Amino acid sequence: MTVSVGCATALPSATDVANGLELMAAADGQLYVAKNEGRNRTRSAQWDEYSATQGGSRTGAAP
Repeated sequence: MTVSVGCATALPSATDVANGLELMAAADGQLYVAKNEGRNRTRSAQWDEYSATQGGSRTGAAP
């Protein structure tokens, strides 16, 4: 049996996550990255990184 895992984290005091669905989408995206890399992989992203690459709703983010 093999396992691939994707996760995303956000600190409430440091980020502006509009809703849990956005955080879930970030984790889901990392899961697919892990699966594409092969077996037994883990991938994670902090909300700041994901938001910057996806045009997320973080307040004060550069355009």
